[in-house]
Amino acid sequence: MGHKPKVLLLHSEISPYRLPLFEELSKHFDLHVYFCKPKAKGRLWGASTEGYSFKNKVLKSISVGPLIINYLLPFELVFYNYQVYIIDDDPRLTLSKMSIFLMAKLLRKSIIIWSGVTEDGYYGKTKNFVSKCLFAPVRRFTYQHVDAFLAYGHKTATFLTKNRVSPHKVHIATQAVPMDDFTPYLGHIDKERLKKAMGFTDKKVILYVGYLIKRKGVAELIEAFKQLNRDDTVLIIAGAGREASHIKSLAAGQENIYFPGYIEGTEKARYYAIADIFVLPSYVDSWGLVINEAMMFGLPVITTTKVGASELIKDNGIIINPGDVVALKDAMKRMLDDDALRYKMGVRSKEIIKDYTIQQATKTFVRVIHEVLMNANH
Repeated sequence: MGHKPKVLLLHSEISPYRLPLFEELSKHFDLHVYFCKPKAKGRLWGASTEGYSFKNKVLKSISVGPLIINYLLPFELVFYNYQVYIIDDDPRLTLSKMSIFLMAKLLRKSIIIWSGVTEDGYYGKTKNFVSKCLFAPVRRFTYQHVDAFLAYGHKTATFLTKNRVSPHKVHIATQAVPMDDFTPYLGHIDKERLKKAMGFTDKKVILYVGYLIKRKGVAELIEAFKQLNRDDTVLIIAGAGREASHIKSLAAGQENIYFPGYIEGTEKARYYAIADIFVLPSYVDSWGLVINEAMMFGLPVITTTKVGASELIKDNGIIINPGDVVALKDAMKRMLDDDALRYKMGVRSKEIIKDYTIQQATKTFVRVIHEVLMNANH
């Protein structure tokens, strides 16, 4: 049996939902994952690779404005002869991306960019000085000299081809979340009994899970819910963030709006399990993995045209324009008033999401890595 190909994967930070993917990839390749930071500012999840066996290192870094500078990365690259370099397309990593890009070109090695950039977000639009003078020029240059792209979804694929990337280089990378913490609640459960135990007896539950920041559209969700004016329904807004105080103030006096704070693991699973409708009303989201999670629990979804995961909505939800409070209110009302529709959409959610697994994501990565290796040898 030959040696496994040596692969470097540069990732922005230790993201718990990505670690199972890296673990699976390490079974196919001699994988080395470099994290540019332990975790990003504002992220509340635990930043640890404990319990995983894949090779990894958190690089020393300093931050200058939006940039993460991994000043020892060039020295790391000198000592290892990687065959493939996979680079996270996060704009904050622009300088580290250039270090790897130049090393790969010098050694004539293959480069794959893993991208969630869209026309609307992740610095897809060059609105500020740093974006115009650094992110955009580097992106334009590197995109023309990359062997393959792994795109979060079709919005990213469209953005790449609009930026003169050859379509045959673009591959859709399955966006998936690990299921371990959710498993006890994914089977048959007594939803009404669980609702009663959690204090929501005889209530329909609309759920939002995510950070409490402006671009998530939570303020508009609260306004739309207030306009519904229903005693039979509660809105649960699970999360934390820099706008938490302001967002909570918008719900002042509303007895049917609840803020359980930041939730994760089995606690988050319990909230999905009691929910009847899931809403992600973001102004921009490169993907939105909470939609994957909600669909795993058989929930109908309301989201916006600017969310990458909106491509998963196929007769299992309603897509609206971001910021449209009236449309959001009407979508929630339609679902609340029609039990059969909610049930039908929930069943469809489970059908659609069943193939969005870590194993399927791994297959895509493995296929693309082997393709670029094969092309490099010809």
